[in-house]
Amino acid sequence: ILIGIQIADAIAAGIPNAIAAKRAVERMVAERRNPTDAEWAEINAVTDELRAKLHGDSSA
Repeated sequence: ILIGIQIADAIAAGIPNAIAAKRAVERMVAERRNPTDAEWAEINAVTDELRAKLHGDSSA
């Protein structure tokens, strides 16, 4: 649930690739499986960028 909330927040904040991460999570849920390492990397990149933006990191 937390990942869903974070991705929704990232979409609202205009984070690039947030929509792709949302679709990837939807696909994993539909397939009833855990993320691959590559999918985790994509999700983590989106949530890391959101965190940086929320904490005022100007490079985000």
